[in-house]
Amino acid sequence: MVKCAVAPDAFENYNPHGMTETEKTKLLDALNANWQAETEGSHTYSALSKDEAGAHRRNALRGPTRAKKHHADLWDGRIK
Repeated sequence: MVKCAVAPDAFENYNPHGMTETEKTKLLDALNANWQAETEGSHTYSALSKDEAGAHRRNALRGPTRAKKHHADLWDGRIK
């Protein structure tokens, strides 16, 4: 049996995706910005639908509300 001695810190900077810390930070910032934009969009459409007197228009605004919420959830999943 052959044993291989590996320094305890040999994998300290291991990065399976080949991204630098700066690149990871930029990616996370972009993901957070996308999540924020979709969340704000969801809240905007929701507020518009609640203020809409007409049932047809109110229901029409619920679709984009759900879509924006779904997109925000997708971005949230990428962040985690």
